[in-house]
Formats: sequence, structure tokens, C-alpha cells
Amino acid sequence: MTRDFLKGLELSDEAINKIMAEYGKGINELKAKNDTYTAQIEELKGELNKYSDYEEYKSYKEKYDELSSKYNTDLSKAKLDNVITEKLYKSKAKNPDLLRKSIDFNEIKVNENGEYVGIDEQISKLRESDSYLFVSEKETIPSASTVNLSNDKAEPVMDPVSQAFYKRNPELLNKK
Repeated sequence: MTRDFLKGLELSDEAINKIMAEYGKGINELKAKNDTYTAQIEELKGELNKYSDYEEYKSYKEKYDELSSKYNTDLSKAKLDNVITEKLYKSKAKNPDLLRKSIDFNEIKVNENGEYVGIDEQISKLRESDSYLFVSEKETIPSASTVNLSNDKAEPVMDPVSQAFYKRNPELLNKK
């Protein structure tokens, strides 16, 4: 709004002065606010310059998230693999590596207690369908008591673990 505009409306000089004074107050308030905001913007730009490495941080954060996700996935797979191996050995599988290939990993779920559900059912099905892949109750597993028939004295042949144990504890060798 200008004085010429108000004069064009045929207002008196006194009325124009009052209108311009009031108009000036509003303008001055807005200028003051504008100056405050401009100062704040400049201050924030200075702060932003302190954090100019933000893009680099974001890049590292993305890499971290990606690697963390991959680590958690690999860890979950390793835990599942260990649980399956343990359960196959406990079920007396003759060839756990072969049987592991028959396990459908998609059917295995983790319950709210962190336990894997669905492995035992699959092993039971495999035991029913391919029982020859499991040690039956009638079969025996070779152990330290296996007799060496090539030797005239018929001494027991021990596995390396038993040999190491009895080498450290010879007093337990002849005890039953």
C-alpha cells in the first residue's frame, strides 16, 4: 500500500498518515519476525555444516543394517542347522547328512519360546518311511568293546577318544 494509492481514494493527509502509521506497525512486526527467522535459518545452516558427514553416516548406517540383517539370517540358519543335526543324532540316524537333505526347512517354525517346531515330526515321518536310515533297537553301534579278531589275545579295540581317556585315567581301564 502506498500514499499515492490512498490519495487516489481522495483521503485527507491526516487520514493517510494514520493509515500509513498503522500499516507500518504491521509491516515492522513482520520485518522483525522475518529478521528473527532469517537469523535462525543462518544458525541452523551453521549447525548443518557441522553435520556435513550426514550422507556418509547414512551410507554407513545402511551398510550396518544390511550386514546386521545378513548376520542375523546366517546365525538363525546356523542355529537351525545345529538343532537339526542334534535331533538327527539323538534319533540315531545312520547318515545325518543324507537325512538333513530330506528335511523341509520351510515347515520348521520358531515358537514364542524360541524352540523349533516341525523337526521332530519330519524325523518321525522319515523313520517310518525310510527306517533303514536309522539304527534299530536290535542293532548295536560299534564301541570300545569291539574285539580285534586278528589278535590271538582278543583284546578290545578302542576308538581314539576312549584311548585318550584311558591313557589319562589308566586306573579306570580294568574297572567295570
